[in-house]
Amino acid sequence: MNSNKNIVLAFVGVGVVALLAYSAWNFSQKASSVVKGEPTGDIMCTMDAKQCPDGSWVGRSGPNCQFVCPTPVSTSTPKNAVTIETKLNAQVIPLAEKITVLSIVEDSRCPIDVQCIQAGTVKVTIKIESGMGIATETIALGRTITTETEAITFVSVRPERESKKTISNTDYRFIFRVSKR
Repeated sequence: MNSNKNIVLAFVGVGVVALLAYSAWNFSQKASSVVKGEPTGDIMCTMDAKQCPDGSWVGRSGPNCQFVCPTPVSTSTPKNAVTIETKLNAQVIPLAEKITVLSIVEDSRCPIDVQCIQAGTVKVTIKIESGMGIATETIALGRTITTETEAITFVSVRPERESKKTISNTDYRFIFRVSKR
């Protein structure tokens, strides 16, 4: 009985020694990579953000901490959609509905000359007039409002924010994509 117990203890001891030897070897490999400046697999990217051409925001990711914007499904605007640019209090009629940007609710975008933790957004209040009536909605950058006949997506806003400059309300330009449903 004691010999079986001794054999089990010997196997356990060999297993523990093997585990410790592997752990020491693995640690030395990572330490060697750090000294040589090689990646260790433990990557921490800064938490800044970038606005993509489609209006979405992305953070740094991957082994090289790069900004990776989503790939557009189609590079052309669908036949039943139009892209419009407008300014405050200017009425546009892209398809069937009239759209007017009434006010800027929020512009918390990160200035292009600053490194921010959060990307921020722009929110505007728009008036939508159609045969069904008049509606007032608040829409955020990159979001879509759906009406009875159309989908209105807030694509982008110009100019970019800069830390030392104030944007006048008359300088804002809002880009929307409007498509038939």
